[in-house]
Amino acid sequence: MLFTDLPQVWLRADHPALSEEWNLETFLRYPHINISWEQIDTWALDDVLQDLGHKRTVALTLPGFEQSLFMAAQPDHHMLATAPRYCHHYNRQHQLPLVSRPLPLEPQLLEKVRVPFVLLWHKRNSYNPKIVWLREALKRLYTDPL
Repeated sequence: MLFTDLPQVWLRADHPALSEEWNLETFLRYPHINISWEQIDTWALDDVLQDLGHKRTVALTLPGFEQSLFMAAQPDHHMLATAPRYCHHYNRQHQLPLVSRPLPLEPQLLEKVRVPFVLLWHKRNSYNPKIVWLREALKRLYTDPL
């Protein structure tokens, strides 16, 4: 595993949720942009919410985090996107009018939605300098403080 990342909620800087107390009720009140993980439309967040007796209202499903941020940044809707913290880099690079908020869950539940990022290689390449460099470069890129 290269690293893990904790999803955050992404919303436009003028989103009405920002004028409300940030909690689970507020998070669930607005429509969500969902990500399809390997052609599956639910993920750990949905399982955690189901265990709590809640469900997100999914208005749109997209194939990737970057697309969800782009859509969340569009005007004239109130959809929220949930994407990893590393998306701060994408948001900054593309100057999207988005802010992030933490998922409004207890710490033990947040651990259940942590996203692992992996890079697979054959064991014979474990000490290959090129593979070692790539692994370390990816770790630095995505784990450096914002």
